[in-house]
Amino acid sequence: MVKQTVKIFIASSSEMKEERDKCIIILNEINKSHQHLHLEAIEWEYDIVHGNHPNFKDLQKAINPLLKAADVCIFIFNAKIGKYTREEFELAKKLKKKLIPFFKVGFSAKTKDENTNWGELIDFKVSLDGFISAIDFNDSTKFELELKDNLHLYLSQQFSQYSSQDVSALLRLLNELHEEIDLLKRSQKLLNTTPLEQNLLLEKEKEKLSLLNELNQSKEIQEQQAKDKKELELRLEPQIVKDNLKQKALAAIKENKFDDAKALLLESAKDSVIETATTFYELGKVAKLQLSYKEALKYFELAVNIKPGDLNMIMEAANMYHELANYDKAISYYEKLLDLLNENDKADLSFVNNELGIVNNKVGDYDKAIFFLKESIKINEELYNDENPELAKRYNNLGTVYSNKKDYETAIEYVKKALNIDLKYYDNEHPNIADYYNNLGVIYSNKEEYDNAIYYLEKTIAIDKKHFGEKHPKIAIDYNNFGAAYYGKNELDKAIDYYEMALHIDKEYFGEEHPKISLRYANLGWAYYYKEEYQKAIDYFEVSIKIDKKFFPANHSRIVKKEESVSVVQQALKNQQNNP
Repeated sequence: MVKQTVKIFIASSSEMKEERDKCIIILNEINKSHQHLHLEAIEWEYDIVHGNHPNFKDLQKAINPLLKAADVCIFIFNAKIGKYTREEFELAKKLKKKLIPFFKVGFSAKTKDENTNWGELIDFKVSLDGFISAIDFNDSTKFELELKDNLHLYLSQQFSQYSSQDVSALLRLLNELHEEIDLLKRSQKLLNTTPLEQNLLLEKEKEKLSLLNELNQSKEIQEQQAKDKKELELRLEPQIVKDNLKQKALAAIKENKFDDAKALLLESAKDSVIETATTFYELGKVAKLQLSYKEALKYFELAVNIKPGDLNMIMEAANMYHELANYDKAISYYEKLLDLLNENDKADLSFVNNELGIVNNKVGDYDKAIFFLKESIKINEELYNDENPELAKRYNNLGTVYSNKKDYETAIEYVKKALNIDLKYYDNEHPNIADYYNNLGVIYSNKEEYDNAIYYLEKTIAIDKKHFGEKHPKIAIDYNNFGAAYYGKNELDKAIDYYEMALHIDKEYFGEEHPKISLRYANLGWAYYYKEEYQKAIDYFEVSIKIDKKFFPANHSRIVKKEESVSVVQQALKNQQNNP
């Protein structure tokens, strides 16, 4: 696998060397969860003003290239800010680097100089308010947890391997595996199992672990987990005074020991029947953090049955049904929320209408989807009275619905509205901007305006390559979209070249057998079919089907359709052979 290097600048005074050294160990651990990346540490002791850098000018000359090369800058403070740190911090800020400042609490000044240095550090910390969050820590455990959470979230946001569709598909596969594993375990308890069945269970556990590792690298999952974990911690903290079990559960959650947390919460539910709904909700949250969505849904449903009017519980149940593709149930729960929400709950009303728009789009009820998305946009405009990134997302969602409805002109109009809003918030080479260009490219391709499609896809890939390098799953998606545009233009050799480039990159990241690889082979199959190279087309379709059968049941629609395609191509080959 070709790995993208992410450089992490770590600066501290000499007194914080222990924490700086700890960063290196933590980076190595974090790298295991982001195996498509190579995390490279750049260490700097910022109160050194001697040796190779005896004056400010030389020191600045030494540090500036390091800061410019870095993607992330971690600053660790204790009792003082250091002679040149403010300038370096400002430079990193000016260069738009990801800044993670840590402040160790508990220092007590003993001399006048120490008190002066401490005052300067506090002034500096206060100056950060409003543009960056300062992170306090009092021991190495807190430092480690905060650093891991912040880096995991940043890496998944900026260097994600997966699209939203990939994540949804992988989540459903994971939850199907959960069910298979549970069934196998139950049968093993009841019956004498054979070595073959035991091996099958081990293989399923390996598959589950592999899928978990993949999902834990996605931007979408990392963001959601960070949000859910924080919300769960805030919910548990007021309860720990009167519930020792919840106190222990909270400690386990902070250390990511989710199985321990679930066991403690279940015990708490038995001891305190009055709080059962709340505890079920918390159990659902923990299961969600483990990406065990069917288990999470079970607990959220139990919570809703006990407290049918609790908005948070209904919201989580609705979201789980949405993620598990039970769209009718999701719509039912979201509509229940609309009935219960107060007209002043504008943020929630905007969110629920947006979700109803997305779900109705997925079930093909485009007119309803448009109605709900327009309601969401209207509420968003009332709420913020300005153009904002959330409004841009709504416009983009509306563009997607109109594209599915084949009203491509309106789709383009809304996606361009979204693009113009985000251009006010992000620079013109931000990944969000590339996503909008990509959407426009795909819509123009569907509209059969292939030259326009290629124009926007070229803008997309130019930005993506700056962020992700030459070989990354995002680049594979770009190549695949180029392939589709040239396929539409009937320039089949070019289409095949792009499809093969996409396949080559994805193989390096995902291996030979993965649902994404299957899609790449199927695209090549269709290109060779229209090129009238039927045997090659059959070969590619059969490889695609073989991969799919490792991930989906034999009667799954994607397998059935490809088997039908093979029959069509085989008939074409037979006709070709009979009429040379």
